[in-house]
Amino acid sequence: MIELYWSTGTDARALAHCLLRHAWSQHHTAPLPPVKATPLGKPYIEVDSFHFSISHTASLAVCAISHTPIGVDAEKIRPLSKGIEHKILCPNELALYFSCPPQEHSLLDFWTKKEAATKYIGTGLQGRPKDTDTTTFSRKRQLHFHTLTLDGCLLNVCSPQEIAPRVYYVPLSCE
Repeated sequence: MIELYWSTGTDARALAHCLLRHAWSQHHTAPLPPVKATPLGKPYIEVDSFHFSISHTASLAVCAISHTPIGVDAEKIRPLSKGIEHKILCPNELALYFSCPPQEHSLLDFWTKKEAATKYIGTGLQGRPKDTDTTTFSRKRQLHFHTLTLDGCLLNVCSPQEIAPRVYYVPLSCE
């Protein structure tokens, strides 16, 4: 099971945390336990079989939950700086990027996969995006990427589950 909750608002960072509370409440009657962080900054709660990942853009917030580890990233669909692919893509990804017909969002797709993958493993990119090769990452770890477009944003979810996420729009206000 993968569930992806999303909403829009002016304070998407706060909204992402509200979505986490909302997602928790869909499966539990008790309040959300305290959110802790690993030494590398991955947020978690000390409850077996409840894994989550949050992401936000300026106006979109997402919270993915699962009974297995999960990672999610969202980016506003927009043009990226010319030449940035050489700063963020590893050699395998660059070869794939340049061998395919140009696609408007392909570079953002690589980026959101990198972010989701490193959130899944709990390390984050650590300022070294070229160290994460999305062309081999999922195969080596038997993981799957699920790509979605929501409200003008590109999202990727990284999970060991093949089944696509169930997606829920939640009209929240976290004032």
